Amino acid sequence: MEKKFIGYLWKGVAPSRVVVLSWKFLFDRIPSRVNLARCNIVPPGETISCALCDAQVETANHLFLFCDVSRGVWFLVMRWLEFSFTPYSSKSMCIWSVEVVER
Repeated sequence: MEKKFIGYLWKGVAPSRVVVLSWKFLFDRIPSRVNLARCNIVPPGETISCALCDAQVETANHLFLFCDVSRGVWFLVMRWLEFSFTPYSSKSMCIWSVEVVER
């Protein structure tokens, strides 16, 4: 399914910056605080908590899917698009995206 998603991603009509962000998210290349700390960019002792909610560590999955703030945004977007889908992982986003494209 991920290969199918990547095919749609690169051949789609989305702007290139959206395609690149999607690819980075899928392969955990978003500069989240956890990834920045892993590369020693975040100074030792500095928080790696989410900048939006400060409740969990900031991973790409948390930032885009699990953070209460981003979940609220997803809810509003999905309601506006009249979809009844709540993303719970990057893989679920891929599967959902492929299903939407193939309709």
